[in-house]
Amino acid sequence: MRMVSLPASVLYMIINGIVSAIVPAIVIAATGAKLEFTPYSLIFAAATVICAAVSTILQFKAYEEGQIATVNIMVTIGGIVIPSLWGVLFLKEELSVQGMIGILLMLCAVVLIMGKSGEKLNKKLVWMYLTMVLCACLVTMLGKQHQVETRYATVDTLS
Repeated sequence: MRMVSLPASVLYMIINGIVSAIVPAIVIAATGAKLEFTPYSLIFAAATVICAAVSTILQFKAYEEGQIATVNIMVTIGGIVIPSLWGVLFLKEELSVQGMIGILLMLCAVVLIMGKSGEKLNKKLVWMYLTMVLCACLVTMLGKQHQVETRYATVDTLS
């Protein structure tokens, strides 16, 4: 199997970014909506894009060295489990019994997938996984923090 090179990964991100900019532009043009933003929103957007880009590059590299099941479960842990716990602990959000069971099942999935896969975890792969988890976590948490922030001017993006 031919592996994806870093330049191909970067090209993928560039195309993804262009399409991600074009679609909202079409929606804004078609609906006549006003494009509004604040410096606070721009900072959060930039931080989110950086985290997403790092996570994407590391995912492609991890696919070369690791197994897809392990890579994807790590990204899921970063994007769902840690932000859910952050919401409960710091934002005083409630987590249902079903939500708690879901998180426990996801954590069990990590143990089961990594234990069964026979994947050799070298130091480089462990650091990739940890950084992917952190970046995926930050993407979710930055978006949430931007929406609940009350000290700085934000734009109502939900109406």
